[in-house]
Amino acid sequence: MSKRVLLLSTAAAVLVLLFATLFKFESKGARNENINSEFVGYVSAFTSGAISSHSSIRVLLAADVEGIVTGVPLTESYFEFSPSIKGVTTWIDARTLCFEPAEPMPSGQEYKVAFHLAKLMQVPSDLEEFEFGFSIIKQNLEVSIEGVKTIDKQKLIWQRVNGSLITADVAKDDNINKILTAKQNGKKLKISWEHFSDNTHKFTVDSVRRTEKASEVVLEWNGKPIGVELGDSKKFEIPALGDFKVMDVKVIQSPDQYISIFFSDPLLEKQDLNGLIKLTSTGTKLENVTFNFVIEDNEIKAFPNSRQSGTKQVSIKGGIKNILDYPYKDEYNTEVVFEELKPEVELIGKGVILPSSDGLIFPFRAVSLRAVDVKIVKIFENNIGQFLQVNTLAGNTQLKRVGRTILKKTVKLNAKSELEYQRWNTYSLDLSDMIAAEPGAIYKIILSYKKQYSAYHCDGEVSSDKEMEEVSDNENEDAGDDYVSNYYYDDYYYNDYDYDYEYSERDNPCDNSYYRNKTKEWAI
Repeated sequence: MSKRVLLLSTAAAVLVLLFATLFKFESKGARNENINSEFVGYVSAFTSGAISSHSSIRVLLAADVEGIVTGVPLTESYFEFSPSIKGVTTWIDARTLCFEPAEPMPSGQEYKVAFHLAKLMQVPSDLEEFEFGFSIIKQNLEVSIEGVKTIDKQKLIWQRVNGSLITADVAKDDNINKILTAKQNGKKLKISWEHFSDNTHKFTVDSVRRTEKASEVVLEWNGKPIGVELGDSKKFEIPALGDFKVMDVKVIQSPDQYISIFFSDPLLEKQDLNGLIKLTSTGTKLENVTFNFVIEDNEIKAFPNSRQSGTKQVSIKGGIKNILDYPYKDEYNTEVVFEELKPEVELIGKGVILPSSDGLIFPFRAVSLRAVDVKIVKIFENNIGQFLQVNTLAGNTQLKRVGRTILKKTVKLNAKSELEYQRWNTYSLDLSDMIAAEPGAIYKIILSYKKQYSAYHCDGEVSSDKEMEEVSDNENEDAGDDYVSNYYYDDYYYNDYDYDYEYSERDNPCDNSYYRNKTKEWAI
């Protein structure tokens, strides 16, 4: 099989096949790596890896069990946990047993499970107990603050602080509400919440008042309500009325690179900012950089005409006007760092296949990556009805029941230079080189990447072409359903992530924790 990666320059698109793409990081040293392969004839899937404290534990058998009643608590004990867990076992369907814990499981706890397979079917004596393990996600939290914005654009008196709180594992909304407190001049401020299902919680601190004298808002957080021994605080200056000043300057790297400049006042939207914001490199050499400006309330977004890297000096001149046409009279200088983009992959558009004279072209974008792993799962035509019972066309639930892995390979992504790896580049896969598409079948493309494929520069690490040659030829044309890589395939079967995963390092591309659970899904 030839290996073809194409560079795309056009984006005309016609829908040809149905695909879904997702990203998965399979870690080394998984807890369940020594499972006897003979169990594949009796057990198809089971809960594994790091799971939520509120998850159920499930085992999917390879064949139906006759005479079962779904949804009724069982008196027979099939699961034996160490340490023990109180709960109820029920049949989900003729193949799936589910243990529902009576209470949330402790953060960070590791469990061993003995599943009594012999109570359900006749098996060889050495397969009577199916042993596996999982751990509970270690709870943690992170607070992000957008800044102070003016909501009263006439008198500029009333302000608001917006931000978000993200937890590593699910937590009760009532407990989340107890984590944050906000005060201005010792007076407690009201905090309103909006809770989302993906462990993200948006908050708003209302009724921040701007007066004739400068004041301070103190935002404090303490993780004890959700069992996290972590606390911190942040202070915000609330300038006096009439004090028009720069509050914050920072660089936003993705999806588009720009400099975010926050002012104390809302800004006049229609004004000429050319020449008022400049970029200087080390040594005070003036950069030949022009900007496209966008003004949103208190913020100026300055988009450079070319992508920047390294440490630069930002100079903000007087003359910028607030919404009341009052000019900024000072000059503000600060240092900013344009960091490299973190490794990432995105599908182009809505995920389409481009027919061409070369074959079926699957386009995608990548940044800071030298290679991607490609896996293709075929859902057979006679199984599509069963697949759609529990999925949309973009879904990935219960794939092993209805599909088969037909290809695994690693594809090298070529760039002209090291600098080019740091930009978003458009690539494509020629699927006609990889599969013989059958009418009526549905295919899933799975793209993933590992730390060893990263082009992100980390202190003390040196990339070599030799390392990339070793990974770029990893190809298995007819992969089949290897047991170990397919026992987690569902929203309640979890990948075996490294047990040394650090939540605090999840955004650090120089740590393996960054590459855990990079999951995205598209229908194409």
